[in-house]
Amino acid sequence: MPRSALIVDDSRTALAALSRMLQAQEIHVDTVESGPEALNHLRSNADPGVIFLDHMMPGMDGFETLTALKTDARTAAIPVVMYTTKEGDAYMGQAISQGAIGVLHKPINPAELSMILQRIDRLRVPSAVINTPSAGQRRTAVTNVIDVPGEFRTAAPGTTSSNDSSQTTVTNGPASTYVHPTRFTRIRQRAGLALLGIVLLLPAAWYYQRSEESDRQRLQLRAELEQLRNEQQTQAEARAIQAEAESSARTDGQHRKALLEALAWALNLRGQYRFNEEPLNDARASQLRDLVARLGAAGFQGGVRLETHVGEFCVMRDDQGTYRLPGDNVPFSRCEVLHYPPAQAEYLGRRQSPAFARFLAQQGDGVVRITVVSYGSSRPLVPYPELSNVQSASEWNQIARLNQRVEIVLVPAP
Repeated sequence: MPRSALIVDDSRTALAALSRMLQAQEIHVDTVESGPEALNHLRSNADPGVIFLDHMMPGMDGFETLTALKTDARTAAIPVVMYTTKEGDAYMGQAISQGAIGVLHKPINPAELSMILQRIDRLRVPSAVINTPSAGQRRTAVTNVIDVPGEFRTAAPGTTSSNDSSQTTVTNGPASTYVHPTRFTRIRQRAGLALLGIVLLLPAAWYYQRSEESDRQRLQLRAELEQLRNEQQTQAEARAIQAEAESSARTDGQHRKALLEALAWALNLRGQYRFNEEPLNDARASQLRDLVARLGAAGFQGGVRLETHVGEFCVMRDDQGTYRLPGDNVPFSRCEVLHYPPAQAEYLGRRQSPAFARFLAQQGDGVVRITVVSYGSSRPLVPYPELSNVQSASEWNQIARLNQRVEIVLVPAP
């Protein structure tokens, strides 16, 4: 088990919780609150036995810090464990492919933490242990002289025995029995080799299983990256479709555009989704499936564009460092407003459930083309009030819920 650990997390509550678990197992713990602090700490301190690295941190996030650690020759060999609220095989595959040895999910399960520590212990190369016999111990291992235990000797009254450095002879009357001095050594050697074989097979089997799992995760990650590239191409096509639709509407499509906007308005009355929920989920896929079928039956030609928006909620951290919505009566001053960087907000707006992803893939060759555009938090439907004018968390979050939405835009063909 590692004797020391470094925890990198911007949540002091999560730092304290994990520190207590590790210290209970007699592991020395150092803590920092960001990726740059971790790199500076490692430059001036002894390398820890393991690094626990949070993913969601302001500025330099967990994956960027992991890349910096693995590209530095001095820190590349330190085991790194990602611990985060993120779940799923895709995230696991991405963490493993970038050099992490495992992922712990918040809130941390003590059993999972123990398994991670045992895995790190198995990866360590055991040093040779040299035993020096004391003055009172037998010197059998040095002189190759076998001390035959009494149960293996055959003796009776009147028996005499003679021993030298190479053999042991037991005499009983006229007959004598010769015990070869290396017999027991060979037995011990064979037993030792058998035990060594078992010990070597266990890590080999474990590494084989991990290799198979890593290959499977890499294939899945490659497929998801390909899907992401397709989505980016689809977004470019969606912008082109929108430009053409606007040009056509200015000439001869004003009436049709008004009808489509009225239909989209009706569809968007229930476009909000909850905090921490995937915007493109199973329910959204079911709604789109019905909409596409009805549009096709009505002879509609064109596309359906999904525009996702992310609200900035006022949240609190629980004992495990996880963001939760506070109660309605909690004062606004006790919560924290989540202001996402643009890239992260757009990523949150593109999250999809497996059922939605399958539905989207099946519609690739359909008459009605479906595209997804994430605007993150850049286009709030309702402006947020001045912070000094807000009294309660519920007052702010009512606006955040309106801004966390998916809007459907119908784009007719030119």
